[in-house]
Amino acid sequence: MKARSLKPLELTLFSILGLLSIASSCYAFYTEEYVLLVLPFLFIITLASINNFKSVFILLLFVLPISIEFEISESLATNLPSEPLTIGLLLITIIFVVLNAHKISFHPFRHIISVLLFVHLLWILVSAFNSEDVLVSMKFFLSKSWYLVVFYVLAILIFQNMITFRKAFWALFSSLTIMIVVALVRHSFIGFTFEEVNEPVMPFFRNHVMYATMISVFFPFLFVAAKWYEKGSWKRRLINFCKVLYLLAIYFSFTRAAMLSLIIAALFIPIIHWKLTKTVFIVGFLGLALFLAFLAKNNEYLDYAPVYEKTVYHDTFDEHLAATVAFQDASSMERFYRWIAAIFMVQDKPWFGFGPGNYYPYYKQYTVSSFETYLSENEERSTVHNYILLILVEQGYIGLLIFLILTIAMFIVGEHTYHRLKNKDLKRLTIAATVALLIVYINLMFSDLIETDKIGSLFFISMALLVILDLNSRGLLYIDREKADIIEE
Repeated sequence: MKARSLKPLELTLFSILGLLSIASSCYAFYTEEYVLLVLPFLFIITLASINNFKSVFILLLFVLPISIEFEISESLATNLPSEPLTIGLLLITIIFVVLNAHKISFHPFRHIISVLLFVHLLWILVSAFNSEDVLVSMKFFLSKSWYLVVFYVLAILIFQNMITFRKAFWALFSSLTIMIVVALVRHSFIGFTFEEVNEPVMPFFRNHVMYATMISVFFPFLFVAAKWYEKGSWKRRLINFCKVLYLLAIYFSFTRAAMLSLIIAALFIPIIHWKLTKTVFIVGFLGLALFLAFLAKNNEYLDYAPVYEKTVYHDTFDEHLAATVAFQDASSMERFYRWIAAIFMVQDKPWFGFGPGNYYPYYKQYTVSSFETYLSENEERSTVHNYILLILVEQGYIGLLIFLILTIAMFIVGEHTYHRLKNKDLKRLTIAATVALLIVYINLMFSDLIETDKIGSLFFISMALLVILDLNSRGLLYIDREKADIIEE
């Protein structure tokens, strides 16, 4: 076989990475920071992966459920091994796009979802420059950027091929299922107790909420994958068994938002079938506006302030649910405490917000003391526990408007795509991606987990799938369901 000579651009890239390897090695010995010696190996891996980036991406999906949060310092943490892989894939994606720009279809990146997503990212940058703490906000922007490039841009390039998508499914499915089994077994050793629900999922998940959210978001794709295989085949039986296993895992996670999201997701499927998505959005926004107006009138919201002594954390899940309904659950009322603070914060900085990543340092001066709970010291430095309010506080009204338009566009595209497609497999995948996004949004009403690699990755991948499927339904993009590669290499 005749060896292929390097193109000038490839030779330049190899030279740059080679020089960076030499420079990092010299600097490591000079400063005695020997951890920097891993950089040359990362550069080598990057070079080797440029023509095999699909395998690296699939490896990244496999390690997502088993990645561990590692604190480098009080102000800096990373997820190992997922974050280094993500950064490596960011470099690989940039290099690949530069080298293969003439082969890549840019229809997906002119799609309405792509345009709105990049406008959303641009506004994050604008609000970062107007931030109360520019350094924190720029870190947030950079982190968001590499998530978007890897889990959205690269996913669009890779998942135009269904064989690759199946491999990606099995990679994530296998590791997540193993984690579920491990968590259930560990939880059984302590009698499936509610008060120690976080212990079985650590250190792989920060808490039971992240664990349950990841399972619930991935759950719809099991129904797609099961149909890939004949009835009675072991793969179909395994996936069908895991549908029950995943539901058990969500139940024993005792996570109310995850449970609620699955119920709403099941109810939303007929809405897509009946083409009622726009109607639901209109009714939902009107209902929310009336409810907020009611709470604001004569400070009506103050009537729902908790009794501090009675607002506690409960030992059993049944008591937890009963206390939630009675406004006596500490975690629920702590959310109200922070939500109210967020409303007052945005009045001070309505247009640009406080800057991405800047809710925590400033919210306490805006709180209403009558809603305070014993959790209000917030030792874990968590945020507002509502992603919509978080965007409003940190990016202002314009940032929220952009995100809401993006949200509406996603679900309308999902509905239209479903009705245009003729292939049953692709129609099922459209439903799964749309419902997965809905599950993310329901959970975002009570958290901000979209900024974590375990949830944010699935969010962007689901968006990427919708773009691919929509373009295919309009004859603008070919989805290969047979061959192993869609992009020439």
